[in-house]
Amino acid sequence: MNTQPPKESSQAHWEEIYSRMQGAYGLYGFQEQIVEAIITHAQPIEQAAVLEIGFGKGNELLQLRAAGAVCTGLDFSSVAIRMFMERVAGQDTGIQVIRADARRVPLREGAFDAVFSQGVLEHFHDPETLLREQYRVLKPGGIMLIEVPNRWTTYTVYKHLLMSVGKWGPGWEKSFSPRELSLLVERLGFETIAFYGWDSLSAKVLRKLLQMLGRRQTMHSRRMRGFRHAIERNPVLRWFFLSLIIVARKPAAAVGARP
Repeated sequence: MNTQPPKESSQAHWEEIYSRMQGAYGLYGFQEQIVEAIITHAQPIEQAAVLEIGFGKGNELLQLRAAGAVCTGLDFSSVAIRMFMERVAGQDTGIQVIRADARRVPLREGAFDAVFSQGVLEHFHDPETLLREQYRVLKPGGIMLIEVPNRWTTYTVYKHLLMSVGKWGPGWEKSFSPRELSLLVERLGFETIAFYGWDSLSAKVLRKLLQMLGRRQTMHSRRMRGFRHAIERNPVLRWFFLSLIIVARKPAAAVGARP
């Protein structure tokens, strides 16, 4: 009997994951670094058309909508979409929600100023297919942000051990080195404009400790934010973070992704 997981996550995996998430504590926190990066690079954010691929809980979309962006969320999990719609029921969020496959985005070419995804690209055997679709729906000069796992961490080893015995929740995922990720997006015609490391085991421990001490807001102080930015943007230290965040631009004169 072959127990090896398929080389791609299935829709069924994500329906199960989001079903387990319902009612979970801390479900509605958002990744501040991702929101900050989009607001910084997709200026002006007011009335910018923003698409999230695999929007899941919708936390970042809600933050971007509050900042003035015109937001659209795409996901192929019906459970995730239902959870989001129940969460915002009675609110006029103005967020358009679409159930679709990220490999075949049912939206017109050049529709968005910014497209982003977090924890999505790594679950597909052929990530280029997703990136080509994101390139297509971006306006010339628009930005793309993607967040993926960093290959060079002990956590990656742990995940692959679980995958080898079919115990990793999403079913399957790959990881990227900083160089591999840069080459991937640039091969398709994007221009890299920023590269960050994000999250680490030590940061997770610090966040938990501050939360236990009732000092959770310390992580978001101006001094802590400045320190975090310096560390995350260091070209050497980013090799040691759990995740990588790349921000790239579709050239202003672009026509289509490179073959």
